[in-house]
Amino acid sequence: MVTPSLKPLILSCVVLGLGCPAPEPCEGAGCDDAGVVDAGAPDAGVDAGEEEEDAGVPDGGEEDAGVDNGLADCGDPACAVEVLCQQDAGACARCGQPCRSQNDCLSENYHHDLPLAQCTHGVCTAREVVVRPRVATGLSGWVTPFGSIRSGLIRFIKKTSLDGGAVSCAEVAGVSSTVDAGAIERSGRFNVQGYDVRNVTATGSINGSLLFNEVHTQTGGDFLLWAELWNDDVDGLSWYPRGTRLGAGCVENPPGGALLATQDCDGGTCRQFSINVLED
Repeated sequence: MVTPSLKPLILSCVVLGLGCPAPEPCEGAGCDDAGVVDAGAPDAGVDAGEEEEDAGVPDGGEEDAGVDNGLADCGDPACAVEVLCQQDAGACARCGQPCRSQNDCLSENYHHDLPLAQCTHGVCTAREVVVRPRVATGLSGWVTPFGSIRSGLIRFIKKTSLDGGAVSCAEVAGVSSTVDAGAIERSGRFNVQGYDVRNVTATGSINGSLLFNEVHTQTGGDFLLWAELWNDDVDGLSWYPRGTRLGAGCVENPPGGALLATQDCDGGTCRQFSINVLED
């Protein structure tokens, strides 16, 4: 059995003195020739035919909209209100660095990181409390012989997207692939909070279930469950199933509410989730 575990753009303030990420591209007043904010430098041009003073301030004494106020880091009031300016980014190889996707935050050997680093508000973080639940995958209604299933994968995926929107089962399904078990991670569109991958050696009724015992994820309720079953073994290098996907399943609102630190299978009440995997 192979059961490695993975731990689990809004502009924001970068913690630990790294400053705010660069402003978004803009057009018009306050932008340089490249179409970005001019980093606090005076605008040497003329806006809409109105003259400006030598200091780069338009008549009336007001600065051009969009020009940086020169304050750095979380000392800038525009950044200080951000959550990440009020707490540590956590301890991981890239924590505190700017990111555009979770892939920017993962180390080369991320398969064993606990928790799995997230891209949160444009910054790599790893502040989560890790908990190990159990996930049972139901297989009722299949016509494919049970023995054809050689490996499986279960994911806890954050239901808040990188841009702050909602993530649905339909969106995850649209990114997943029947021939690439790592397509969800490679898409860069989600934060995966944790997963478990394993070879399947059991035999028996197709109406049985497979149990994933080694998934490590984070506490809280901001997640959906995604499961896949494959017809080949797990690749020992990539830690993804090979071959062709036989079925997938998703639970958008798992019953039981938020996952608590006390519901840990390593010494708590051992919370168990169930998900029905539908044949492809």
